[in-house]
Amino acid sequence: MLQFKQYGDWARAGAVLRGLSSKGHVTTAFRATVDKDGKMIRDKLVGHINSQDLGWTPLSEHTIALKHGNSTIYVETGTLKNGIRARRISAPSNGYSLFIGCAPQAHNKDGSKLSDIMIYLEYGTVHNPARPLVRPTWDEVKAQVKEDMRKTLKGLIRGEIGG
Repeated sequence: MLQFKQYGDWARAGAVLRGLSSKGHVTTAFRATVDKDGKMIRDKLVGHINSQDLGWTPLSEHTIALKHGNSTIYVETGTLKNGIRARRISAPSNGYSLFIGCAPQAHNKDGSKLSDIMIYLEYGTVHNPARPLVRPTWDEVKAQVKEDMRKTLKGLIRGEIGG
């Protein structure tokens, strides 16, 4: 949740935001920020998969043999990595949420849901250790996302965005 220090002319800020909101500038500005940050987070997730830099437990020899010698975590055919999407979800009562991951309707070549595979990899299973991707990536980017939202709000209030 974003938190801001409360000082200054809040009545004026409210009037400015109401004016921008009635013209659609607030919605447009925050939608653009959410979309930009969604792409950035998706690119970071894929970057971690490509670089294998999150200190994951290596695959077992058995799993590597099943993957025809491929020891890359999160990649067998590339379907999962290529299926990661960032999608803005509108919620009229409270703005936007951002979904980042594989869509529930996306499947691997064997019919497994990509979203399920990501959950198994992220949290582990009885037979496989957790190999977190989403949580460490979020920890890495959440300060930037907060700052981007702050800059958007500040730009709207100052009239640098919209208006």
